[in-house]
Amino acid sequence: MMEIRQWILKIERCKLIDNQGITVTDVLDISDIKLISTIVEEGSINKASERLNVSQPTLSKRLGRLEEKLGLELFYRDSSGMVPTEAARYLQTAATGLENQISAVSRQIQLMSNKSSGHVSIGVGPIVEQLFVPKVLLDFAEAEHPFSVRIHVDSAENLLDALRHGNLDLAIGPFSLEEASTDLKEVLSHSEPCTCVMRHGHKLANKRSISLTDVKSHKLISAAVPASMAPDIDNIAHGQLEPNIVYNSFAMAKNIVSNSNYLTIGPASMFYREILNEELIAKPLEDQPLWTCRCFVKPEVQCIPIVQEMIGLFGQYMEENLHT
Repeated sequence: MMEIRQWILKIERCKLIDNQGITVTDVLDISDIKLISTIVEEGSINKASERLNVSQPTLSKRLGRLEEKLGLELFYRDSSGMVPTEAARYLQTAATGLENQISAVSRQIQLMSNKSSGHVSIGVGPIVEQLFVPKVLLDFAEAEHPFSVRIHVDSAENLLDALRHGNLDLAIGPFSLEEASTDLKEVLSHSEPCTCVMRHGHKLANKRSISLTDVKSHKLISAAVPASMAPDIDNIAHGQLEPNIVYNSFAMAKNIVSNSNYLTIGPASMFYREILNEELIAKPLEDQPLWTCRCFVKPEVQCIPIVQEMIGLFGQYMEENLHT
């Protein structure tokens, strides 16, 4: 056990002392880590060799040389296959982080090499998808830009994770400023009051305004309360709202609210057409909690012209442009 701990410490130290001419490649390289990770995942040399597209004898020899170089056994061989040691499991965990870092670096280099072409990957939350994306994509289509755009819709947590790992170039969602930490930059922001929406004839329809306590006493269909709204909800209603139905589609919410006693809450502009057509009723929420969305970007990506172009397109429809 002590031998394994010392070896792991050696790997960690090698990552940190490049200025002394020592790197992790003095011990092993990325292909070695990929080899170990694949064997751990497959559980056998035979399956791992097929996945890595090398012969079984070649893979066995590579593993043997690697264990000899490290002075450490990475796998136990038994009737069930290849059983990883603690060191092999550590390297498998490290492989995930390294692949994410390589992906992020590759994406940034790709953007830099295609300053006016290529594609921009943008992640948005469900509300942003309906509020801003149709307008932005129409502007994009009319301008005939030489690059393409890929839109991904996901939860705030997944969007930030994808942005940090280089799978997105921009993320726009109900993020709090604290979620930016020190590695992301806020370039756009939009806020508007939330409203409570219900069908005609609902028992709350005659009230001038709706308290969050009222909302908590009725069935609610809503997106999960975002981190940026949570403090307001807690302060006003003395407890997090817990929707009976959590969704990612406002079309679904509008349909259920129109045909039941469910309530929904969200930014007022989301329900503009239904309210104008008298299909639904909107009531202001007391204390007016705000729904806020922010656009985050990595500072090193923000300067890329095609990314700047997309920030500008979204900025036309978001109240506060922090980019300029």
